[in-house]
Amino acid sequence: MKLAVVSNINMDPLKLHLKKMNAPTPYFCAYGQHLLELIDRKSALYNLDLGTLFVHLDAEELLKDDFFRLPREAQVDAYLEELLAALHCFCGEHPEVSVIISSIVLPPFSFVSYLDGNSDYNPSAIEERMNRELREFTAGHRNVFILDFHRLVRLHGYRAFHDEKYWYLGRIKYTQAGFKTLAEDLASLLYAIRGSAKKVLVLDLDNTLWGGVLGEEGPNGVRLSEDGAGKAYRDFQKCIRALRSVGVILALNSKNNEHEVRQFMEQSTMMVLKYDDFVARKINWENKVDNLNEIASDLNLSTDCMVLIDDNPAERALVRKYLPGVGVPEFPPDAAMLKTWFLSEVVYRWFPRVRLTKEDLKKSEQYERNVRRNTLGDRLNLQDFIASLQIELKLIKNDPQTVTRIAQLTQKTNQFNLTTHRYTDADIAHYMESDRIAIYGLEYEDKFGMEGIVGAAVIKCHGDSAHISDLLLSCRVLGRNVEYGFLIEMLRDLQDSGIKRITAEYVASPRNVIAKEFYANCGMCLAGVGKFEKDTDSVLSHLQKIYSNHHANGVK
Repeated sequence: MKLAVVSNINMDPLKLHLKKMNAPTPYFCAYGQHLLELIDRKSALYNLDLGTLFVHLDAEELLKDDFFRLPREAQVDAYLEELLAALHCFCGEHPEVSVIISSIVLPPFSFVSYLDGNSDYNPSAIEERMNRELREFTAGHRNVFILDFHRLVRLHGYRAFHDEKYWYLGRIKYTQAGFKTLAEDLASLLYAIRGSAKKVLVLDLDNTLWGGVLGEEGPNGVRLSEDGAGKAYRDFQKCIRALRSVGVILALNSKNNEHEVRQFMEQSTMMVLKYDDFVARKINWENKVDNLNEIASDLNLSTDCMVLIDDNPAERALVRKYLPGVGVPEFPPDAAMLKTWFLSEVVYRWFPRVRLTKEDLKKSEQYERNVRRNTLGDRLNLQDFIASLQIELKLIKNDPQTVTRIAQLTQKTNQFNLTTHRYTDADIAHYMESDRIAIYGLEYEDKFGMEGIVGAAVIKCHGDSAHISDLLLSCRVLGRNVEYGFLIEMLRDLQDSGIKRITAEYVASPRNVIAKEFYANCGMCLAGVGKFEKDTDSVLSHLQKIYSNHHANGVK
């Protein structure tokens, strides 16, 4: 699907940098035609197979001659009103399109000089007012997101981003470096919107989380303090802890003696991160590639979900060669660079987010509980294990509060995902508005705690028939027959709505092989390649026979 760029300045150089990043060739609206294209249903913009619209406005061009005056608040509002009205029209016609709007940046100097910060003549307040209006518009549209262009300009410097010569020659505002930076940030934001962010941050220890080698220099010899390089490592750990707080799973992969490491991490007053902050730990003398594979197995995730931070270039090269799906950034040569490097090169590149769910906030605890469940499962047979968990399932239907979580599940779930369709928040919200589509979520709880929404389904109804367009379940709860309980509850609800026949499909992917036999196991008949059908009474009867033993043993 295409990316379209709408702007009130010439943005053509962006095309080259997006091409270098292997992004689809974007469509650029003609200079000065951005409003017309947004409201004209016969425009090229309306007739594209569009996935993303990027709107980038230059503040000087937007204000025009009033940039050289002191516009009143009413005038400032008027400048954006026309554009936002056009965008509202476009969003209403294209609820499935992700719309990205750049925040507005005024030059860091103006004709009022020091009056800007010392009087009511304040152009900076104009910039903030315009950006506040953009944020308010975004809050009212699930498919609209802000690209923080203001942050980019502050980070790299206004003069490094802008070149007035290009403006007067061809209405181009930015330098090549500026366009490159903008393209990279746009790609990172799209990565976040599509739910492609990594899940697990795996860390080395010596000369990574602290300075020096613990086994050689001892607890008192490593650099971890409130001064110099030691403070740089502590601040680095604070950044990692903050990332953990928004749902990123932490793991260790280090060549060390585990007893020494655990003792140091638990007893050192300078350690920000403690041993139990890491859900998975491979502290041994084994090959780091093998350790990463074991971590993936322990967490029931793919290594493609991981990023490894390691100061050793040989270890980084080994992982890149044998596990190319793992993100392996270069490590900064100076500890003083760690914090800035981590935030700009690791967080924004590998762990970007545009939404945060309550499940995200509890992610580490959820995976820790899963490790405990797996330990219990090792001691019991499957039947006894499922019974001992005391599972409770709750069906949720067409609840607007679940939109972000259900979209997130479609974007991130691969193993038990019958079709692997990917949906945005806007897609799910749009489906919920239809009286012919049911969006189901499945909430899971057992004796170890609440896991939140772990399953989702998209059901399209027609008359007395319903088609399971999507059915998926988080890998965290696989192996407990939860998928059968989910389908039973959905079929019961559909029957109450008059549905008598059910159809479904399985679309094979390299990673969803475990779901291949699901519909056949549910008693449905094959009706073509990957197509299944059956009357709801028969499917429910078959499922209840399979599921009754587990239900009797504690699944509710």
